[in-house]
Amino acid sequence: STIEPGIPFILNFTLVTNATGARYTIRARTDRSFNVSFPSSLDTGTSGSAEGTVTLTAPSDTVSGTDVTLTIEAEDPESGDSNYVAVRLTVMTKVVSIKADCPVECSRASWELSANLTDGNGTGIAEVLSYVMSVDGTNVTVASYNASCCSQEGGKCGHMFRLYKEPFYNY
Repeated sequence: STIEPGIPFILNFTLVTNATGARYTIRARTDRSFNVSFPSSLDTGTSGSAEGTVTLTAPSDTVSGTDVTLTIEAEDPESGDSNYVAVRLTVMTKVVSIKADCPVECSRASWELSANLTDGNGTGIAEVLSYVMSVDGTNVTVASYNASCCSQEGGKCGHMFRLYKEPFYNY
C-alpha cells in the first residue's frame, strides 16, 4: 500500500483469539519513527474478537519512495502471550503540475501534464521519456502527457491526474 506525506493513513485491523472476555494490550510502531496513534487496549468480549484502528502519518517532508514498516502487536498481559503483524508501506508524493484550460467546446483545446520524476533509491521507473540531471546530480525522468479536452484517456478537464513513482496510476 501507499501513503502520502502529511496525510493520515488509517488501517483497520481485527484481533481474533480463542479466549473470550480478555483484554489485550496493543502496541504499534514504525521503523521510521513516524507518528502512530492506536488504542492502548482491546477487549475481545464474548465473541473472541475486537476491531482496532491504527492511524499512521508520515512527516510532510518524507521523500517519495521511502519504505516504512508498521508493526502492530497484541499481548495478553495475564498470560504474556502475544502476536504481531508487520505491514510494509511506501510513501508516495502526488505530482501537482497540471495545465488544464478546457473550454466548453472541448474539440478545440487540449491539456497537458509534465513532471520530473525520480525514484531516489534506484528501483526503477516504469517508462522513460528522457533523462535530465538535477542540480544535486540525481538522474530525473522527464514525463509528459497531452490529450484533447474531449479525451477519456487521461480524464476529462477538471479531473485529478495523479502520477506516482511506480507503478503509475491515473484517476
